Amino acid sequence: MSKIVLLILFFTVVNFLDAAPSWFRNPNNYIDRNVYLAGVGQGDSYEQARTRAQASISEQISVDVESISTNVMNAYFTLSGSAVHDELIDQSRTYAREQVNAAEILREEIYNGIHYVMVGLNKVRVLRRISAETEEIQNGILRSISQAQEFTSRNQIVLALDSYHESVSMLADIIQQKVFFDAFSDRILRINENINESRIRHYITTLINNIRFEVVNDTENLSLRGRQFSSPVTFRANHISSDGRSTILQNLPVALFFGNDTEVETGITNNLGEFGISTIREPTRGNVSLLRIQIDPKRYPYIERSILNNARAEVNFSATPFQVQLRVVDQSGNVNNAAQTMLSGLLTQDRRTQHANAPVIVLGTLEWSSSQIGSFTTVTAHLNINVSVVASNQILGSHRLMGSATSSMGEADALNIAIGKMSERFREFQLLMQKVERDFLNLSY
Repeated sequence: MSKIVLLILFFTVVNFLDAAPSWFRNPNNYIDRNVYLAGVGQGDSYEQARTRAQASISEQISVDVESISTNVMNAYFTLSGSAVHDELIDQSRTYAREQVNAAEILREEIYNGIHYVMVGLNKVRVLRRISAETEEIQNGILRSISQAQEFTSRNQIVLALDSYHESVSMLADIIQQKVFFDAFSDRILRINENINESRIRHYITTLINNIRFEVVNDTENLSLRGRQFSSPVTFRANHISSDGRSTILQNLPVALFFGNDTEVETGITNNLGEFGISTIREPTRGNVSLLRIQIDPKRYPYIERSILNNARAEVNFSATPFQVQLRVVDQSGNVNNAAQTMLSGLLTQDRRTQHANAPVIVLGTLEWSSSQIGSFTTVTAHLNINVSVVASNQILGSHRLMGSATSSMGEADALNIAIGKMSERFREFQLLMQKVERDFLNLSY
């Protein structure tokens, strides 16, 4: 009996080994490894087998792409900081996948009803193309640096900044290709020694350090109520050359931020080098008392934020928060303290304040129903919120909060628990109040 079992196991193993073409089991024996990187796959269809074969190549090089990306980035590219560092690693992986998708079909076969495919990535052809593209990009970088220096000599500072940024972005393209080249080849892709990230960084830092922002108008008693400043705030951008000459900067991309780094506005300076603001896009909440102008970081994503921050100006102002009246009543018209306290907590959480003479009132009407099973009472409560202008009764917004709870201590206890659960719907209430404030301030200004 034992001999029969051993024979069955022997033939099972033999049949398993013969269940695929020999080239599928040992693909490297059927290719020139100096020319191709091979991957194999099997599936119920040709398309599935091909996709799996391509994935096997991607898997072979993915680890190298990951490790080499970090090493190359640290060696060649620090100007943009960690955000672009991570982005470039992702781009390198994407670039590798694109190359793998272009792999050639070297063999395909249907064996015992299963589709088998071998794909090969022609390393010689791919590396030759990368080398040619990299050479072209390097020439572009050197050309952009030369143009930036020429623009600087002519006091065309914005064009110079654009050219330097272009050179840095192209350096990122080179890194992306170098990562794939180094991961895929036994050789190393050399970068022109004249393309030096530290040197480009020095050029950009020097240029930005000589950009000056100044406040044009009087802002000593500046205040902000909602979206409206008490008077327009205007900044002017200048560049100070090495010989002390000042040049106004037209068409400079700028951004305004509050002191907590909330973006307020973006745009470009006018023909006087000025950029002004009198009304902000969204009402401000919380403790903000500083307005800052600087070069727009979104326009120059490959330049480190700390370098861009070297050119900036600030003004202080006083901010008046958006205030409301608050009243919550029950079905009989009596004030419900539990619901009013809960809603007051939501206002505080949203950094809003209450004032008896505020121009807007938040009125809540509490309704509930109850049922009892044995000693347990279940209450379902709804708080209907209407927000309106006190002077005109114009409705600015409405919403309904719901809470449900069960208690063995009676209806009043279950109701209080249900009201407490309404506070979990803070985000809904916050969106309502944002809309209310925006609509009210649009009416007011």
